[in-house]
Amino acid sequence: MIALRDFLQLQEAIGAWFEEAKYKDEGCLISFDEYVRVSLKTTAYQVLACASFVGMGEIATNNVFDWMVNFPKIIRASTAICRFMDDAGDFEVSITFIIINLNYKS
Repeated sequence: MIALRDFLQLQEAIGAWFEEAKYKDEGCLISFDEYVRVSLKTTAYQVLACASFVGMGEIATNNVFDWMVNFPKIIRASTAICRFMDDAGDFEVSITFIIINLNYKS
């Protein structure tokens, strides 16, 4: 039962990855709300958080997994922090790469 829950969460993340790829390939400019909806799933942080309880014995009850599957606020908030920090880091690297290339070519 637990493995099925993890599989369903991973399946949802994979669907969101396809959605992100579609937006990129089609050159779509989506709203920030749509970006957040899709990007929080593609971090797969919820899957990782859920999988971290596997093997914890009596601590990891069915109630814990049911709670995690409902994407509670603490998981949603930590997922958003991780995703936005990652995006900010990617942006900094991209800008640095562009500046280095501009300096190199001039």
